[in-house]
Amino acid sequence: SVRKTPYFGGGFRAAHEAGIETLPHFRRKGCASKALAAWTTALLQEKTVPLYSALIENNSSQQLAKKSGWIVYGYGLSIYDKI
Repeated sequence: SVRKTPYFGGGFRAAHEAGIETLPHFRRKGCASKALAAWTTALLQEKTVPLYSALIENNSSQQLAKKSGWIVYGYGLSIYDKI
């Protein structure tokens, strides 16, 4: 999934946020690492800030981010109210 922000500032034209979902058959084969690296490189070449999203409870996604050199920049919180 990808989210685009039209203007980021600081010399960058935009920020794009992505998360990676890998089909079970392709897990543990380096596919997500390669996709994340290629996406990151392409965005930086375009002067676009890459932001990687991972659920806090998704250990595999957290490990991918850490292994790929990403740092935590924030945590999200969702609150749902009964209607």
